[in-house]
Amino acid sequence: MYLREVVDEINRLPVFSFFSGTTPESVVTGVSGNFAINPYSTATNNFLFVKWGSPVTASKVSWATVSLSTVS
Repeated sequence: MYLREVVDEINRLPVFSFFSGTTPESVVTGVSGNFAINPYSTATNNFLFVKWGSPVTASKVSWATVSLSTVS
């Protein structure tokens, strides 16, 4: 029973994918809640993306930029 609970917790973690380019659209397939990271980005506006849309049906569209600017 304990191992089943561990597996369930691991499966609830979001998926992180790495890509190069300006956007993960048409490159990274994911479901709602997944993250795409561009480790080669020189700007914060195309470094981190989160997937919106269906939590069940995977697609390559509906990626939104996560703002990394400081709010003061």
